[in-house]
Amino acid sequence: MNAQVKRNWSIGLSLLMIVSLAAPIAAQTPPPSSAGDWTITTNDVTVISANTSNSGQILMQGDINVYGDLTLDGMTVYMWGTSNGHREIQIFNGGSLELKNGAQILPYNAAYCYDFTTDAGGEITMTDTIIDRACQVDVDSHLFEFDHLTIKNSQSNSQSTALDIRTSVNVNSSIQNITLQNIGSSYG
Repeated sequence: MNAQVKRNWSIGLSLLMIVSLAAPIAAQTPPPSSAGDWTITTNDVTVISANTSNSGQILMQGDINVYGDLTLDGMTVYMWGTSNGHREIQIFNGGSLELKNGAQILPYNAAYCYDFTTDAGGEITMTDTIIDRACQVDVDSHLFEFDHLTIKNSQSNSQSTALDIRTSVNVNSSIQNITLQNIGSSYG
């Protein structure tokens, strides 16, 4: 190799190393392509957009467990369960789930609902989102933001409500433009 070619290779490799070092050090965990849970681990930052992947759809034949950060941008997620509550979306302490731009969560089989839980210390943001046929949406955290959220066709029973928000600390949240359609309710 002549000196010019070696220098060009050296510059190219140096630029490649700089770009790779500048990239965030976080995993991008895709959803499973077959049966199994989808776990977003601590320090994992995963963004799935309808514009770039999966034809905008994800079929979950397992639970979604969020310990890190998961953003579903315009995605439709089908939860495949064989009984009510068989599948669950759970945001754990320190985890964050953002659903936006027309994101939808619904059961694959409309006969069965799924659980949707945000633990204390978990963070949930839903903007322009539809939650369809959840057994209930249970938020036990003060870190939530809902804007243009629709919860419909809930399978809640006499012991639960479609949207249950519980917090024992100062609420750092925003609730705007929520629509509840065809949901069970309880009074007590």
